[in-house]
Amino acid sequence: MGAAGSSAELFSLLSRLLPEPLLLVTMGGKVVDSNVSSRELLGLQASALHGRQLTEFTEEAPERVSGFLKLCARSTEPLPGGLTLKSPSGSTVRRGCHGARLGLEVETQEPLVFVRFSTDVGGSAAFGLLGQKVDELTREVSRRREVEQALRASEARMRRIVDSNVVGVFFWKLTGEITHANDDFLQLMGYRREELESGRLDWRRLTPPEYSESDQAQVELLIHTGRHPPYEKEYLHADGHRVPVLVASATFLDNAQEGVAFTIDLTARKRAEEHLRLLVDASTALAASLHFAETLDRLMHVLVPRFADWCGVFVRDEEGLPKLLATHHIDSARTRLATAALAKNPPSLDARHGVGAVLRTGRSELLSPMTDELLESVARSREHLALLREGAPSAGIALPLLSGSQVMGSLLLVHLDSRRLYGPQDLLVAEEVARRASLALVNNRLFETAETERHRAEEASRLKDDFLSIVSHELRTPLTSMLGWLQLLRKGTLSPEKQQRALEVIERNTRHQAQLVGDLLDVSRILTGKMRLEVEAVQLSDVVSAAIDTVRTAAEAKGVRLLPRLDANVGPVRGDATRLQQVVWNLVHNAVKFTPTGGHVEVLLQHRDAQAVITVADTGEGIAPDFLPHLFERFRQADSSTTRRHGGLGLGLSLVKHLVEMHGGSVEARSAGQGKGATFIVRLPLLESVSAAPGATGTGDFPQELPLSDLAGKMSVLRVDDEADT
Repeated sequence: MGAAGSSAELFSLLSRLLPEPLLLVTMGGKVVDSNVSSRELLGLQASALHGRQLTEFTEEAPERVSGFLKLCARSTEPLPGGLTLKSPSGSTVRRGCHGARLGLEVETQEPLVFVRFSTDVGGSAAFGLLGQKVDELTREVSRRREVEQALRASEARMRRIVDSNVVGVFFWKLTGEITHANDDFLQLMGYRREELESGRLDWRRLTPPEYSESDQAQVELLIHTGRHPPYEKEYLHADGHRVPVLVASATFLDNAQEGVAFTIDLTARKRAEEHLRLLVDASTALAASLHFAETLDRLMHVLVPRFADWCGVFVRDEEGLPKLLATHHIDSARTRLATAALAKNPPSLDARHGVGAVLRTGRSELLSPMTDELLESVARSREHLALLREGAPSAGIALPLLSGSQVMGSLLLVHLDSRRLYGPQDLLVAEEVARRASLALVNNRLFETAETERHRAEEASRLKDDFLSIVSHELRTPLTSMLGWLQLLRKGTLSPEKQQRALEVIERNTRHQAQLVGDLLDVSRILTGKMRLEVEAVQLSDVVSAAIDTVRTAAEAKGVRLLPRLDANVGPVRGDATRLQQVVWNLVHNAVKFTPTGGHVEVLLQHRDAQAVITVADTGEGIAPDFLPHLFERFRQADSSTTRRHGGLGLGLSLVKHLVEMHGGSVEARSAGQGKGATFIVRLPLLESVSAAPGATGTGDFPQELPLSDLAGKMSVLRVDDEADT
């Protein structure tokens, strides 16, 4: 309400209360309003009176009238005076009067003065009472105006708060209806203003069921105290997902059934808290194990489903191409499908985006949202693109796993829910997870390498101890037998038959000792690189036959049949006949040793793919699957105890492998398991397939020997031995 408006209303009120003539004039003297009595006193209509100067109707000088009005304009207390009024007919009448400012001191417009005329110059007591009444009315109007201004200011501030959209604000009823809300609240909940105005929004329906009890407690607090303190809860977004908020409400002073609520979106804070918990849990998982595979599995179970719906770890294979190492999905069935699809369609290092690009550049990449164009850029085929579209990824993050500056792998995180996208803050968190994972996985690799080396050292130490035990046993046993028979021979008490048996035993055990020592020397030569081969063109059928003949007596004594099938047309090989015979002898001897009475050993010589193939197959004890990979290692035996049934140092097959490889060939062992026999296959390149001519040193597999013919007549050889018994 303006100044003129409030003064005019007050004058109208006074006009209705007082019968005396009243004029409302400006401090400058212009008549603004009048009552009926004043117009009758002056004999004028309102239209002829209003807007004219008061001095037109008085005999006093204008300066005197103006001075009186100015004095009155500075006081709300009525000031006495007197004016001589003249009527249109020319008659004059002297009237006493009182004047005072009508309105408020704070008004900025020209003050208005009300003038009340009486019948005497000195005024009356009644007019004094009138002055008091006017003053009371003026103060009441002033108070009301201040209240109205305060209310308007408060309403403006509230409107400013609501419209500023700093926080979500909505006005509610206890019945649940939301009557008004600002844009921030509507955006937070995902609704349009048209939906609000149609009455569709209800704060009770926006609240998940588990919050009903706590909401009811807040409503009771509102009813009793008019407000409730801020508390955390969740509202249901229009698309169904939950929005964490901090909400506080208060009722209106004049209506406890309605009120206003202020809401603050806690999504960012909750996400930051979840990110912090994720990092803590990821660090715990990474520190829980020192084994690479177990660490990866623990990490992926932390990330899914909290931070991703699917995740996978990629590394480079032996050829440097990406391959999937591990994966985890919220749905185990889809995990298998994703694994199969990625195994069939691994990422390409030439891809502009995704895992391939990360493995190539070592830089993380935010793939949010995953558009169809992005899927096309990483797809390797139409079939692959169809699989990607079927998986319907909505967003992803591809991260490098680094070992220093080297990219050792990539971690891929994927959302499958279209409502969940990754943002820059998620990327920072994922990069921190990848950094911690990289450190942990590098440590795992180092630990596993150290563990492997430790196990190897322990195994080597154990094998050494076993070997020393076996060697001592293998040497002591025949020596004991030989010493016993020698003592009996020295006494001269043996019959001729016993003497013959003693000599046979001594000879057999001596040969056995020589064989053991020879094997040890051969291993030493191989380890020191001093093994020499007398290279020549060797007819394998003769070598194999000679080796079989050497073992035949032992086989017949044991009741094991030897079944040789040798192709005499197999071409010659380039090698050392003695060493090749040693190879065949070892294999056939082992076969006979481990084949029970009544069994058989089959020896084959065949020509296959420009190679000579020697096969030794038995019906013996067979080889356990877990021991098969260690079969050709030095000092390795399936039974290494001193109480084992079969003797030997465990060097024979190791020598076989080294000798065959020195001839440019290969050897392998096969067995269906214990009790199912064993098969050994030796492959040697035929002479016509060897690039070098017979007698040459070849490609370096054989050390060069100086032909003895070149030394004839040029040198003498003296052999010296310091053993007296030799």
